[in-house]
Amino acid sequence: MQQISQEWWIGLDDSYHTRVDNGSLVLWRPGRTVWINIWNDHEAGTPRERLDRWVAERDVRANDLFNQQDGDLLRYGYLLEEDEEAGGERLGLYSYTVSPTSTVQMACYFDLKEDLVWAEAASQSLSSGRPDPAREVDEPIGKDGHLVLSSEKVIGPTREPVLFAYRERSANEQDSGWRFFHGDEDEAYTADPMNIALCPLSSLLSLDPTLRVVINRPAGTAWRRDSVVEPWRPLTDEDDDGPAWQ
Repeated sequence: MQQISQEWWIGLDDSYHTRVDNGSLVLWRPGRTVWINIWNDHEAGTPRERLDRWVAERDVRANDLFNQQDGDLLRYGYLLEEDEEAGGERLGLYSYTVSPTSTVQMACYFDLKEDLVWAEAASQSLSSGRPDPAREVDEPIGKDGHLVLSSEKVIGPTREPVLFAYRERSANEQDSGWRFFHGDEDEAYTADPMNIALCPLSSLLSLDPTLRVVINRPAGTAWRRDSVVEPWRPLTDEDDDGPAWQ
């Protein structure tokens, strides 16, 4: 657990980097970022009155996830999917944890929808007054976050754009299932293990944010586009424009 103020602890381990950004405490690791603000608002009313005001100001698109009393604490959280400029959605779980003396406002951002379980656990891992080891968040995903397999053509300083992508069933919890290619790789190229790299999903998203359009599509789907400015289109078994090696 980490102490984030004199009063508050969060159940995240030391694999998270920390920084302060415009007055907010930020905890982050690849694919997961937590923004925290603590408000000493005890003079603004009872914990329930204060929480009700926070909740009333939430985004109209909010999808409520939890609203509960936990001893002296009140916990409320909602999911928000916000459109990204490059396409796709930014997934965030926003929460308020209210004690008799202060309120923790927190946003947990994540890339894959299956990490909503982590975001809920992180949001509800706050403890007040003293650390609660029972609220430590399990981290089955390694320090590099979710991983993808990609062609060497689409990584590095002279990389080509990802124009073909498909998602398999994950081999393990860390595997996103995504396989990214330029689209002209043949069977001989992909048969050489030196041409295939294991990479953090977050690194590919940093290189090309337009991948967010497809990354939350289910396993068993394949996608192609003609260029990075063209829309993704799904491929079916009847399509004949997939790579020769597929």
